Amino acid sequence: MRKSYIKILYLLLVYGLIINGWIEEKLEKKTVSTELVKKKLYLNYSIITNNIKRDKKNYKELEKKFQGYTNISARLLTLKKINDHPDKIAEYKLGYSDISQNSKNILEDFTESLNIITKTEDKIKSYANNIINSNSTSKKTVEYTKAELNKILTQYKSIKDYYSGSIKTLKEWRDTISNIHQQIENRLKNKEKAIDRPETKTKNNLKNTVEREKEIKEKIAIINKTTEQNEDILKINKDSKKLLQEADKKFEAGNYDAALKLYKEAVKKDNRNFRARANMSKIYLKEGKTDKAIEEINKAIETFKKSQ
Repeated sequence: MRKSYIKILYLLLVYGLIINGWIEEKLEKKTVSTELVKKKLYLNYSIITNNIKRDKKNYKELEKKFQGYTNISARLLTLKKINDHPDKIAEYKLGYSDISQNSKNILEDFTESLNIITKTEDKIKSYANNIINSNSTSKKTVEYTKAELNKILTQYKSIKDYYSGSIKTLKEWRDTISNIHQQIENRLKNKEKAIDRPETKTKNNLKNTVEREKEIKEKIAIINKTTEQNEDILKINKDSKKLLQEADKKFEAGNYDAALKLYKEAVKKDNRNFRARANMSKIYLKEGKTDKAIEEINKAIETFKKSQ
């Protein structure tokens, strides 16, 4: 009789656990439905799609302004006596003010949009992983979550690639705008005469500025990386390294004249201080002296090859 009683209790316990599991599964399906999963995974997606429509439109408008800016700049730089044309100077300054502010605003918008995407992506990954790894989640919900997560992340990757590429281009435009402006300001200040060359050639040179700057920046990156990797082998003069550190502080503070002077001293102390040359090239770029930037970085590369 006692054994039968224990057996009945055991069976009730087993059936109780089965029923409890069934109830929990039903409750789970109500609280973590596929509709809720989809809603969570597509969190902020409407904001992101609205942002990208706005940003693409603004990007195209800025591209037109950038082309207009280079054309106005080209016409101005071909003038032999730039200060004799106040109307053209006024037109240029108005264009510069507009495009520099526009490019700044759009770059900020693009950066903010990319931040929203990155943060949202992190949130949905975390949410999806919690659903997938939870013991209480039904198999159907797990499979649905995995499929939808993969789908939304693919879309996010495409959007992030667009923003990353556009931000890189916007920064190159910004640097070009700044460099051209510096060239014109130098001519206005020094009352220099234009180089006697056809306007079309000047336009082509301005259009090639971005490509030239890109080439310089790539060379700077190679020099800096190679120098770091071979620092122990190079054994650069201690005084030269100290000057480099001092110059770097001036450079970071935006005091380019003082930094340039210290970089030159560092190179005099040790001609193999390639990072000093690379940073000199950066300063020349910021000052709109593209030719000098190319000359300096090429010197660094040539000297490095000889040191091997």
